[in-house]
Amino acid sequence: MTATSHDRLLTALAVHLHSTSVCTIGQGWRLAFAPFETVTVHHVLSGSGTVQVGNAAPLPYSPGSIIVVPPRQAHVVGDAWPGAREASAEDHCGPFADGLAAFVAGDSPGTLLLCGSIPAPDRRALGLFDLLTEAVVEMPPDEAGQRIFDLMRAEVAAPGLGTAAMTEALMKACLVALLRGQLRRRDHGLLASSLPGDPRLARAALTVLENPGVPHTVASLAEKAGMSRASFADHFARALGGGPMEFVQSVRLRAAARLLQTTDLPLKAVAAAVGYADPSSLSRAFRASHGVDPAILRSLSGQTWPKAPDTRSTRSGEVVTNPSGRQGVQKPGAASSSPATSGTLHPDET
Repeated sequence: MTATSHDRLLTALAVHLHSTSVCTIGQGWRLAFAPFETVTVHHVLSGSGTVQVGNAAPLPYSPGSIIVVPPRQAHVVGDAWPGAREASAEDHCGPFADGLAAFVAGDSPGTLLLCGSIPAPDRRALGLFDLLTEAVVEMPPDEAGQRIFDLMRAEVAAPGLGTAAMTEALMKACLVALLRGQLRRRDHGLLASSLPGDPRLARAALTVLENPGVPHTVASLAEKAGMSRASFADHFARALGGGPMEFVQSVRLRAAARLLQTTDLPLKAVAAAVGYADPSSLSRAFRASHGVDPAILRSLSGQTWPKAPDTRSTRSGEVVTNPSGRQGVQKPGAASSSPATSGTLHPDET
């Protein structure tokens, strides 16, 4: 893809990241986090160690790494030494500065993390991180990303009024630098790793994310992936838990939601921009998927996008959903719902 295509895709991904906490993990210690409804992002300001998500193999990190943990998955971060002590994050939480939380385990120099969350995918736009099924540890590929880390270290070392806003902006910039490098890789890097089963699915997903308004069909997306229609539909459904056209509609509705909440474009223009033949088609899709009209969504600008109920259970117990995007706390032995992403499909999209 061209540089212009990268920029359009990065805009479409619309990474909405909230700064939440600073974590200090001493040598010989690990910090255990309960599952969160949001995608969790840790920027490693200093120290080395591993992150382990569920029963997966530990992943090493070092200064300058970005750790991305999918939603609804417990994880442990800290010293790789087998004899390291483990502390529960929720039991070691206190104030940091400017409304941020501080998690502290141990008192000797070790790992310093700046942490944030990417809100649940029903809040404006479907993004790259919403497709993640496994944890990722990556470094921004250029010097610009590492210079952003230097600014984060300076802000955390001398916090004060505005630290939350400053760290939030820096973390988002660092993620964009990471995404830009990943998308320029021939194998599409992070996106390909988000689609288990067949890396060819990444090509089709990128096509939808970049141009949701194009009249996509299962056949056209299968051709983009270089697969037969039947094989593509089967692999896509097994990788993402829904059919290709459910994915297309989800992306379209979230792109429409972003335009409705951030612009004054008339409904006719919004419908045309995201691939619906007329405003009535867009309104029907909104009502079927989320139970509200686009006009109501526009009146809720800046608030949580209403979501339809979903009965799918989490993988690791209940997750407390916080509308602000802040991290939640696990309540063992229960189940939690997650946002529904599908809606009514139109005959011309099959």
